[in-house]
Amino acid sequence: MNLEGLFRGKTIDTKGISPHVNTTKKDSILASVTSLISTIVLKKNQARGIERQQKNTYPDEKHEKF
Repeated sequence: MNLEGLFRGKTIDTKGISPHVNTTKKDSILASVTSLISTIVLKKNQARGIERQQKNTYPDEKHEKF
């Protein structure tokens, strides 16, 4: 997911493991905020992926009898 055009044209990259923000030294607060937002988005996407993976791996767990 790549969000462009927000925060005065800065880019939030949420594809990689560690999100990075293309910014200058003047916008250190902006860099911190956008990095925090991208980290939150990344964690939510990872949690959704793990949830889906667990559902797909054990689809009939409730119905199994041992």
